[in-house]
Amino acid sequence: MGISNYVERFEKLMPNFIKVFHSSDESWLEEVMDVTICQCVVLQILSQNNNCKMSDLSEEVGVTLSNMTGMLDRLEKEDLAKRVPDPDDRRINRIKLTTKGENVVKKILSRKRKNLTTILSKLTDPEKSDLLRIMEKISKGKD
Repeated sequence: MGISNYVERFEKLMPNFIKVFHSSDESWLEEVMDVTICQCVVLQILSQNNNCKMSDLSEEVGVTLSNMTGMLDRLEKEDLAKRVPDPDDRRINRIKLTTKGENVVKKILSRKRKNLTTILSKLTDPEKSDLLRIMEKISKGKD
């Protein structure tokens, strides 16, 4: 099979794969808060780096600085994150999770782990190893 056939099959499978991975039933997000998938990503990044600059956060998420500003405005409005002036440079704001944001992240991660456990339990151990090996290879980028 040529590479174009693999690309075509990959493109057809990817939307459903993403739905399954993120759980097509996103009603659980409402249990957590009125949080979008993109906001979940931002909250999870903040949970790993809870003192980052807005520019670093927008780069990590892969959105423009103006888009990140809008997302943070909504997260601040919900009291999930806050901007804190950098003590060494007044021009810079650091982004931190609030206590409420930390609790939401815990709920999100718990649900994601439950969902991944369900997905991975359908695979054999060799299939899980293959999946992780392939994901790690792809995650390294174009190198």
